Amino acid sequence: MSLDRIAKQDLETAGAKRANAGEMLKAGLPVPDGFIMTTDCYRCFVRYNGLGGRIAQLLRGVNHEGTPVLETVCGHIQTLFRIALSV
Repeated sequence: MSLDRIAKQDLETAGAKRANAGEMLKAGLPVPDGFIMTTDCYRCFVRYNGLGGRIAQLLRGVNHEGTPVLETVCGHIQTLFRIALSV
């Protein structure tokens, strides 16, 4: 979805960061042009590529306060996405 179509009422669809960026754009503030992947699109991608179980397994037992471990796990998840995108 194009960023210029996002507003505060799209919080659940776009996420807080993007909804706020859409509002800033509408207010005339300088915001880089872009688009968002909606939460529905994300869920569909994860389901289609069978990533849900793997992501859950990587996140299981992770202390979300432990930044180095969390960064490593996020790197593994990013790799799963890159592999799915390259197929």
